Amino acid sequence: MTGCPPIRVMIVDDHTMVRRGLATVLRTEPDCELVGEAGDGLEALALCEQIQPDVILMDLVMPRMDGRLATQAILERWPDIRIIVLTSFREKELVQGALQAGAIGYLLKTITTEELLLAIRAAQAGRQTLAPEAVQILQLAKQLEEMSHALVAGPADGSSLPELLARHVPAILPDCCVEIRGFPDQVLLAPPTRQPPLATSMWDWLQTQAEPHVFPPLVELPWGGSQPADMALVAVPILEPGGSVVMGSISAMSRRDGYAAAELLPALQAVAMQVASALHGANVYGETQRRQRVARELALAAQVQASFLPDAPPLVPGWQIAAALETAEETSGDFYDFVPLPAGRLGVLVADVADKGMAAALYMALCRTLIRTFAAEYDQRPALALAASNRRMLQDARTTWFVTACYGVLE
Repeated sequence: MTGCPPIRVMIVDDHTMVRRGLATVLRTEPDCELVGEAGDGLEALALCEQIQPDVILMDLVMPRMDGRLATQAILERWPDIRIIVLTSFREKELVQGALQAGAIGYLLKTITTEELLLAIRAAQAGRQTLAPEAVQILQLAKQLEEMSHALVAGPADGSSLPELLARHVPAILPDCCVEIRGFPDQVLLAPPTRQPPLATSMWDWLQTQAEPHVFPPLVELPWGGSQPADMALVAVPILEPGGSVVMGSISAMSRRDGYAAAELLPALQAVAMQVASALHGANVYGETQRRQRVARELALAAQVQASFLPDAPPLVPGWQIAAALETAEETSGDFYDFVPLPAGRLGVLVADVADKGMAAALYMALCRTLIRTFAAEYDQRPALALAASNRRMLQDARTTWFVTACYGVLE
């Protein structure tokens, strides 16, 4: 480093003790020069007006203006400044937000002094430095995005969901044995062949759980037994989007202690949200298809019903006859008919099949045909015509439907 000017570094953190510790580290390095300190993003902006440092160590969560907004504002005015985020937080949104704002590095405050100094020198040279945790988070975000795109591009009925989960989930949770169920009994992702499936009693218990659970090694389990000594279990519910209805659950077994197993929760919850969205979409698609089938059936039933109605009332000397049929909301089995009889008589029929749709329309056709047939046979005795029709319908049709019919003969 001899002959090169020192790297001018500014510290931005709302904790005085953190600033003091970092300042002590920087003062021991001949190639680094501490040129300023700020307690929040607004102070950092004002200080940059005066000193314009080479590198800024930027905390994220601060009062007045946080680190992401400060990073974005500083780089808009001084794009040559290098900003390294130095924080205690590892959430995906914070990592992505800081890098999108223009930070060249993302480090956790658990790093060593040597790692921090290497990151400062790399930033000055224009090289990015990311904490392993940040790299893992970004890789997870990429894998989740790829799975999301695959789910969106898949069939709307969700038929490809098990295949897509088998392809993507092992990469998202590489050191876990993952099993995914849709309740009550749909296996969306089976465990590897070398691993037996989890107990049925566990899945029965999880159907009642709308919150995630972490079971460390050796802990007693609510559904009976205890967790193995070398394995932790994490269970995350798959909830109906926008509600608390449990659609399924994800269970992951891992060789971790309870604290380390809890670190799996963000990834498992992200997968659960995508599975919930896919299941919800498949349910909506299925319901839409069902409604469309019903609509098509009702339309066809309406055509069948209309085909059996008289084109016009008959002309009977001395009488004025009018008739019309208006169905209630949807096509039903209601119908009327006029039956020509000998000696100028006229049979008048009004009937209602106790159902609607295509089946009711076909039942209506059978009823109309039988009454017409027996009306001609018992042309002067309408009661016998109805009785004979009733016996024949009970004999020929295996159904619990019934027809309310009014039939009379006009002399």
